[in-house]
This record gives sequence, C-alpha cells and structure tokens, in this order.
Amino acid sequence: MTDSQKLDLILSKVTQVESGVERLESEMTQMKAEISEVKTEMTQMKAEISEVKTEMTQMKAEISQVKSGMSQLESEITQMKSEITNMKSGMAKMESDIRSIKLKIENEVCVNIQRVAEGHLDLSRNLHEAMKVETEKEMLSIRVNVLESEMRKVKDHLKIA
Repeated sequence: MTDSQKLDLILSKVTQVESGVERLESEMTQMKAEISEVKTEMTQMKAEISEVKTEMTQMKAEISQVKSGMSQLESEITQMKSEITNMKSGMAKMESDIRSIKLKIENEVCVNIQRVAEGHLDLSRNLHEAMKVETEKEMLSIRVNVLESEMRKVKDHLKIA
C-alpha cells in the first residue's frame, strides 16, 4: 500500500473514531441529563420521605396521647368500679337497716300504737260516761229550772186568781 492509501485509511479510521467519539459524547450528554433527572427525582423522593417521617412522628405522638388517654380512662373506670362496689355494699347495709326498722315498726311501734289506741278508747269511754252523767246532771238542772219557772207561773197565776 502506498502512503497515500495508508493516509486515506488512517483518515477513514480517524473519521470513524471521531464519529464514534461524537456518538459517545452525545450518549454521555444524554446520560448526564438522565442522571440529572434521577438526581432531581431522588431529591424529591428524599423530601417526600422526610414528610412521611414527619407525619409518622406526629402519628406516634398522637398514638402516645391516645394511649395516655386510654390509660387514664382505664384508671377512671377502675375507680368507678370500686365506687360502685362500695355503693352496692352501702346499699346492702341500708337494705339490712331498712329490714330491721320495718321489723321494729311491726313488732314494737305498731303494738305500742295499738296499746295507746286501746288506752285512748278506754279514756274516751270513761270521758263519755263522765260526760253522760254531767250531761244528765245538766239536763236535770235545766229541767228543774223549767219546772221552777212553771211553778212560779202557776203560783203567780194562783195569786192572781
């Protein structure tokens, strides 16, 4: 091969290499653009992940508050159960006391009231009998007065006649 042919061959090879380099440069530019896009997307994803982490932290705080509230409610429920138990015990004692009072009323008070009523009835009868004698005495007194008045009239009438 001649020098000119060799040079042509080298020139053609250099042209091929330049064409390949240009193609590689174009691909590199394209890859840089794609890498830039990926970096942008990664930055956005990091921001979104940060938001999710913040929301998760807030949710954990809210869950902690709910747990605290539930714990407080459970404590209050336990306290209320204790109070209800105490109230039931107190009511049982009150029922026992009421039964005792009912029995006392039935066995003592009612009997004593009946005795007082019977005594009152006797007193009432005695008073009525005493009043009856007094009433009879009063009626006799009235009758005597009427008779005396009539006697005076008769005497006055006899004196006149």
